[in-house]
Amino acid sequence: EGATASFYRSGKLKQCFLAGDQTVQGVPCMNGGVLGDGTGSGVEFHESGKLKSCKLTKDYGTQRKGDRFIQAP
Repeated sequence: EGATASFYRSGKLKQCFLAGDQTVQGVPCMNGGVLGDGTGSGVEFHESGKLKSCKLTKDYGTQRKGDRFIQAP
């Protein structure tokens, strides 16, 4: 079962779909997406490699589990 990922023209990772819940750059990100929960809740990155957004697998700061975490570049 292959996963789906997308890349910037530079070849850097833009978006991927986690096979399981994982902490990405200190943020608890939820699995899902195309082959997971069907919600398209992939993990997105800025071209710099910094985490851009993900769906939270547990409370993080003032945000709650299930919220979409979004981080500026």
